[in-house]
Amino acid sequence: MTPLSIFFIESSSYQRNMTRRRTNNTDKILSISAIVVSACALVVSIVQTRIMQKQQEKSVWPHVRWYVASGWGNDSTGNFSVKVMNKGIGPAIIKDVTLILEGTQYGSDELRTVLEKIGKQEILSANEEQCEQTVLLPNDIINYFEVVNPKQAYEMARIFAQDFYSKDRFDIIIKYSDVYGNEFVSSGNTRF
Repeated sequence: MTPLSIFFIESSSYQRNMTRRRTNNTDKILSISAIVVSACALVVSIVQTRIMQKQQEKSVWPHVRWYVASGWGNDSTGNFSVKVMNKGIGPAIIKDVTLILEGTQYGSDELRTVLEKIGKQEILSANEEQCEQTVLLPNDIINYFEVVNPKQAYEMARIFAQDFYSKDRFDIIIKYSDVYGNEFVSSGNTRF
């Protein structure tokens, strides 16, 4: 072997090694790039899933309020009822109802007693509907309490409007949840 042939053999061997190194480096760069792209895709997927979950929860968000429907005519007759409604876009599961009259708390089953204290007389005839442990669909209304006697309804409507409605001496606190278990509290009179 001549020195020149040794040079060519070593040179070709060197070139093969360099080609292998370049191929190895290229493979490593491609592998690392694929891992980085995969990790970024995983992060984007997780963030997108969380955003979709929040949007899904908001798409069934209930909004429960209470209000008094009352009115009276010139003939001393009227109507008086306390209603609970869901103005949200999802069902509400009513967990607990607390009545507050001038700072004193009452249970939801004591609405008749509270209204008798407001009207300062026994309510002779009324329709009552259970509110607690009830599912209230969107735009549904529960007629929580209605005075049937038109004369008593007139008195209740007049007294409530003058002494309680405008002065915030009476309140109903409603604790409710959505279908995902998120809990809400509604307080304060809604005037419709």
